[in-house]
Amino acid sequence: MAADAFDAALRLIDEATCPYNPHTVRQIIGRFIIERALSGERDPAKLGQGALMCLELVGRAGLAQQKEPASSLH
Repeated sequence: MAADAFDAALRLIDEATCPYNPHTVRQIIGRFIIERALSGERDPAKLGQGALMCLELVGRAGLAQQKEPASSLH
């Protein structure tokens, strides 16, 4: 159940346009889902949507690590 919610949430994120480091995204989403599942939430849709809202809030607060700028090769 938690793994399904995690996978579904990650599929909804477009890595090309997401401004956050992929590792940071997985960590925030995973922690949210684990904490909520341990608190008793069993609905994968609620877990996934909550995790995405958490990511957005953490990002707005400036607490999510940004992606490294792409280096230009000449």
